[in-house]
Amino acid sequence: MTDDKAYIRYGEGILTIDCVFKEEILLKGNMFKRLMNRLLTALNLERVSDAFKNKIYDNATITNFTNKSVGVDINDPKYDITRFVINSR
Repeated sequence: MTDDKAYIRYGEGILTIDCVFKEEILLKGNMFKRLMNRLLTALNLERVSDAFKNKIYDNATITNFTNKSVGVDINDPKYDITRFVINSR
């Protein structure tokens, strides 16, 4: 379990996740992967298959970020990513 906070919303085919991290993260290297991996950890999904992670990565857009938070929109018109995220919580 993580102490990070994740807030999930779904509407019009878009899964929106806002996450506030308890501790700062280093924003160097591949920031997209670093932020997305931290987001998956906050959602307790760090152990999902690489295929599912890639599906999330391919459909994700980071809308805002700091060294303690991230906002992500995930294109999910079929609701399959959203269903998995919600059922995993």
